[in-house]
Amino acid sequence: MEIKGIFFDLNGTLLEFGNLSQANYDHESAIFSYLFNKGMNIPRELFDENVKNYFDIDIPKEIPSKLTLFEYKLQQLAFKLDVLLKREELEELAILSIQAWAKNHNLDKYAVKILSELKEKNYKIALVSDFDHPPYIYKFLEKHKLIPYFDSIIISGNLGVKKPNPKMFNMALRETRLYANEVLFIGDSMEHDIQGAHGVGMVSILIDRQSSFDLVEKINERFFIMNSLTKLEEIIKIVKLKE
Repeated sequence: MEIKGIFFDLNGTLLEFGNLSQANYDHESAIFSYLFNKGMNIPRELFDENVKNYFDIDIPKEIPSKLTLFEYKLQQLAFKLDVLLKREELEELAILSIQAWAKNHNLDKYAVKILSELKEKNYKIALVSDFDHPPYIYKFLEKHKLIPYFDSIIISGNLGVKKPNPKMFNMALRETRLYANEVLFIGDSMEHDIQGAHGVGMVSILIDRQSSFDLVEKINERFFIMNSLTKLEEIIKIVKLKE
């Protein structure tokens, strides 16, 4: 079938990672400083042990309705460290820690140009992102004036599941009124993006900016690798030749 939609991951795809280790350190440092000022009484080394991989835990079945998933995780971490935070403090800490993390990342310099070109060609465009604090994503998109480009914005923190769960991809298909075989999905994670997209029947593209190859690498008819968003047009042409 004809390709009618281009779906993007955000972090690592439209958003280009800088120093990820530094970003994670800055993120955890912001949390440590905030909790320390609220009465936490443990050294940094013990805090690091408690926070290691903490934010990778599975989404719980139920969280308080007024909290985002990230705020809930912060609440539980603080409670574990004998600090009780009010609702407004959780919101403040969420923003401070995400901003510290985000300092190390930037919007890909080609992102706006590519989104604009796709929109002009009448492709349906969706954003499918794993993120525990949806308000930040919307603010980021508003800051860079990206919201008008998207026909669908799916964020795991709103849906209650993460990629590669098919619900993430199927919701974007539903909102764009497309079939899976009409869509190219671009992401930077084999486990979450590529396997998830394949699972629902999309053609997938892994973006690997560290790769040394200059040309698009075609793995098979439904899986490609590129090292820059600028190679997307080339892949679209290859896929169209197979229609």
